[in-house]
Amino acid sequence: MKRIGIIGSGDMGTGIARLAVAAGYEVLIANSRGPAALQGLIDELGPQARAGDVREAAEFGEIPVLAIPLGAYPTMPEGALAGKTILSTANHYPGSDGSKAGDTRVRMLRSYRLRVVREIRPSMSMSASQ
Repeated sequence: MKRIGIIGSGDMGTGIARLAVAAGYEVLIANSRGPAALQGLIDELGPQARAGDVREAAEFGEIPVLAIPLGAYPTMPEGALAGKTILSTANHYPGSDGSKAGDTRVRMLRSYRLRVVREIRPSMSMSASQ
């Protein structure tokens, strides 16, 4: 079975988890509050999903998903993503993520020793059919 580890259980992490389960993936999702806080979501997602800690999620799948605010990057366990290719949904949220205005995603990712292979910037004018 295909597996995906998701770090973050907000709207992005939860949405990705739902889509992954629907596509036949086994999902391990983690958040800053611990596995017990995810029980309702795990019950909703069914037997293909389970909760874990951040390190488990980082190691669970081939390419972990990092769905946390940029300001939460410093809370990641040291080395949890070392040498991994990650998919980051990060966006700068002034006033809520603790990062300084003007910081870009790439600069923030690099500052936490995550190597940026390619940044994809979605166009706000894209339609759902594109």
